Amino acid sequence: MLVDTGVMSRFFLKKPQIVKAYTELVVTAVPVISASVYIKLLRWLVNIRGRATDPITKSEFDAIRKQLDKYVQLNHGNCIELAIETCRLYPDTGLGDCFTIGVGLFFDIPIFTLNPKHFERVPGVRLYRPDNADLLETN
Repeated sequence: MLVDTGVMSRFFLKKPQIVKAYTELVVTAVPVISASVYIKLLRWLVNIRGRATDPITKSEFDAIRKQLDKYVQLNHGNCIELAIETCRLYPDTGLGDCFTIGVGLFFDIPIFTLNPKHFERVPGVRLYRPDNADLLETN
């Protein structure tokens, strides 16, 4: 199961509904990330460490970074071509989402995302929808 940035960041912050959905996911699938998700999560970590309101501590930063480094990253050169084609067809799709879509298509695995609108319109993309999906956006 390819897990997108929004899910991973909320999981690392221990948001209850995300943790519930993620815990149910790992019973039947192995969560993996793409290189673009890894890079976006590292940038996110730096941003929340340095934010003015409610920043994470250095030990929280280090703990999340250590967890993040354990994830398998799925990547292949052909994913880039699929990402470019996605961008050509749907130019309003963000760079990270294009790469996530490319990886999902190439490896033919479902994607767990909180932003399905950019994904569900792409032919061949399979999305994972947990039982508590309606509660995830408010978490």
